[in-house]
Amino acid sequence: MSGYAAAHGEDVLATQLGVALRDYFLHHDRYDEGRTALTTALQAAERIGDPALRALVAGSHGLLDYQQGRNAQGGDWFRQALKSARESGDETLAALPLTGLAIQDYSQGRYDTVAATMNEVLPLLERADDQWGVSLVLALRSMSRFMQGEVHTSFADAREALAAAERNGRPIPVSQRLVSLADGHAAIGERAEARSVLLRGEVLLREAGDPLLLALTLTRLGSVAEDLAEAERRHRQALALHAGISRRSEPHRTRLEMEIRRRLGQSYAAAGARARARREFRAALAVERAAEHPELQEELRASLAEVDRE
Repeated sequence: MSGYAAAHGEDVLATQLGVALRDYFLHHDRYDEGRTALTTALQAAERIGDPALRALVAGSHGLLDYQQGRNAQGGDWFRQALKSARESGDETLAALPLTGLAIQDYSQGRYDTVAATMNEVLPLLERADDQWGVSLVLALRSMSRFMQGEVHTSFADAREALAAAERNGRPIPVSQRLVSLADGHAAIGERAEARSVLLRGEVLLREAGDPLLLALTLTRLGSVAEDLAEAERRHRQALALHAGISRRSEPHRTRLEMEIRRRLGQSYAAAGARARARREFRAALAVERAAEHPELQEELRASLAEVDRE
């Protein structure tokens, strides 16, 4: 659609369509089409000569690359978006690229930097009444605080992030925030609370149709299940969903299978089924392209060693 608009001289419309369709492409495994639409949109924005439009399109390119695990390319796009945002004089446009760059800081363990950046960005988004952005920023600050041991403030941020996503009204951001909140509950042993949150997310995701996020929700339900039969059922549901996810979703597709099998193995190990736990841990390590996820490999090897010691 953005290509059609650009071909007919509607450059502003072409830019707006490329940005508007970003989330659709992100959550429906259509990265190539999304990148094509955004390339057309960026060309249109450059013809117009408006740095604000360039900032919006470059930031959308960054999100697409991040979602597909292309972090270096995504970082380049976010830096370009930040430069254009500052040229435009609209400080709210700097919020997305700053958040994107903070995600890189988070992945590298710079939690203080993340929290400081989010504190800077949050007022900009609140003034703009961008509830999706507020939700994302609060979620990232929550994760950073949790990693620093600030459990109570982390939960407060996670709940506010969920509330902002609910005000935004889209089911996928709400479901993302529910997963994060459930992870916090599970990490401190509140399994019933985690289960309640995840069950709500499951309902939303079955309607919204995001198989990757639904699989992540289901395998987490397996991890907090009340018995092994329910745990196994939930993990198997997640594996069945994984089988239908396109290889275009790499590296998330590989990581998803490894994560599900790791969680299934942990459920078996907790129930004393060591042989089955060992089988799942080994299967996870044997997944094609597993080497692209060294931190997860390390966790799996540690789990396998623990089962072997028992």
